[in-house]
Amino acid sequence: MCILCFYAAYYILEHVDAPGYQILKNLNVISTGVLYRIILKELSNIQWAALILLCLGLDVFQTPVQVWAMAIVMALLSGLAGVYTEAIIKKCPSRNINVQNFFLYDFGMLFRTVAIVTQDFDAMILNQALRCILLQWQCFSKHLSPTFYLVSI
Repeated sequence: MCILCFYAAYYILEHVDAPGYQILKNLNVISTGVLYRIILKELSNIQWAALILLCLGLDVFQTPVQVWAMAIVMALLSGLAGVYTEAIIKKCPSRNINVQNFFLYDFGMLFRTVAIVTQDFDAMILNQALRCILLQWQCFSKHLSPTFYLVSI
């Protein structure tokens, strides 16, 4: 799913300039809002009005149909991933929110590390990306350790 999303983003960037890409990225907000309504719960009137205003803003943007199709695919994949992740996390409301955030953060770090090591190992060594990830993990774990202490009691 992630590969298809990256392919769609690359295709869009080949055919539109950077400001046009940012305008099309607003489709992510629209798809996330609609999928949130379908999967999780109701949206307020203000939220619906905001989605309608975003749709009207996208209406003035002129681009080929293929680019619109790829932008819609990218937005739906991104929105579905976000809403599905939130739905999974909300299935266990008894679990502490800090523990849920830890698992979510750890999951992302695992896949990011695997992607860096398998796809661009030379750049990882040259740019010291692993050091950045480890520093990020250390900062996160320092803030999380009191939470784990409280959860384990």
